[in-house]
Amino acid sequence: FNMCWMIAVFYTAADNPKVQDSYDKLSLANTSNNDPRLFAPLFACYLLYIVAMWLIRREFDWYIARRHLVLAKKETHNYSIYVSNIPEELLSVRALADLFNELTNGGVAQVALAYNIRDLEAAVASKADLEKRLANAEHVLQQSGERPRHKLGWGKAKVDSIDYYSTELRDVS
Repeated sequence: FNMCWMIAVFYTAADNPKVQDSYDKLSLANTSNNDPRLFAPLFACYLLYIVAMWLIRREFDWYIARRHLVLAKKETHNYSIYVSNIPEELLSVRALADLFNELTNGGVAQVALAYNIRDLEAAVASKADLEKRLANAEHVLQQSGERPRHKLGWGKAKVDSIDYYSTELRDVS
């Protein structure tokens, strides 16, 4: 980008008797001492810096907006911290709560211990599935204007999907 106008600036300089090669006429070598064209590389650096900073700022604005959209969602991984390899002396809810409240100046809402990690993973997966089904039902309502319904099992009556998944999600949480 900068090279295009820099070539034109250097090529239009007065002929320098030291420059014999035609490629050198396109470079800084074609200028003489005290030529105002010597400021062209400085101006090019400032221009490149300003454009780069503007692009970086624009990228940060885009990233921050997307990050806030993701963090605003009520999903378990947005507000939970999973810790493993906890020392034996801290394997109680009270001890962990005291430690984390001390580290975060009282910013811990709840502490829970999962002694069987498979059960925890199954519960998290179940909650994620319910969240996905509820979001899908809300999307169907938004697109069609009709509340979606589904059967709970073979031969059973249909229920309102949004009410059912909302209740199930409340019970799981």
